[in-house]
Amino acid sequence: MKIGIIGESKGNGHPYSWSAIINGFDRNVLDKVPFPAIQHYLYNVIPTNVLNNKVKVTKIFCENIEYARHVAMFAKIDQVSSTLQNFANDIDAIIIAKDDYKNHYSLIKTLAPYKLPILIDKPIATNLTDLNKILSLKNYKSQFFSCSGLYFSPEIKDFPNISENIIKIKVLTHGPWDRYSIHMIDPLQKYFSENGINFHKFTSFKKSVINAELHLELRFNELIVELVSGSTEVFGVKFIFENKKNETFKIEFTNTYTAFSDMLSCFIQQIKNKKSFFSIENLENTVKLIELGE
Repeated sequence: MKIGIIGESKGNGHPYSWSAIINGFDRNVLDKVPFPAIQHYLYNVIPTNVLNNKVKVTKIFCENIEYARHVAMFAKIDQVSSTLQNFANDIDAIIIAKDDYKNHYSLIKTLAPYKLPILIDKPIATNLTDLNKILSLKNYKSQFFSCSGLYFSPEIKDFPNISENIIKIKVLTHGPWDRYSIHMIDPLQKYFSENGINFHKFTSFKKSVINAELHLELRFNELIVELVSGSTEVFGVKFIFENKKNETFKIEFTNTYTAFSDMLSCFIQQIKNKKSFFSIENLENTVKLIELGE
């Protein structure tokens, strides 16, 4: 399977990291990757590791061709395209590795007619109107795949069971609400589902802004979930669970490599199975919560 990857957007290093996870990478170039977090989590990875021997990123396009050339050198990508014209030739799937969601519709409108599977970097949209416009471009049900990579974080298995007298869950992320709230929402959606609860059936909500932090509080009868973006307490995402005994349990997502690897593997599996991993209802519910906090 040959994949074409499209980047870049400010502050987002996914063209580097996702290509490296799929293709392996050149250890000699790692120190020159302009994202310290990516340098950190790839440092202990064997550079010849590949996601799947039958899958490779074979071409890349970025508006800044020098950026694309550097990613290609680092992640052993054969071809750097100077234009999106004929980009879909000789590939089997496309990854949009940039989170400038306001440009997603126009880019997908160009790419969707090629009828190739497309992974769309998070968030696919921040309101239902834009989501529905994008979904209307699909040529078949499983053409699009989009989520937070942190949905696949292995640390979720360490979350306490909600039935263990959990009365509050506070989640913090350093990033802005529009682009980073999905990193809180998608893991919680998975966690609640595993506990037999619909995360989107909260009884009430309250939104506030405190010292430039956006707080969205969701109430599920006795359980309170507080989502905080723009936090200075964390870089990444932190989950704090509190029970009736006033005991707290703190969990941070640190295994980014595994989360992204599993996300990319899931995309590849969706291509093979031709069956969507995330339903339209999943996407709609996530976007509704993003919109609620906007």
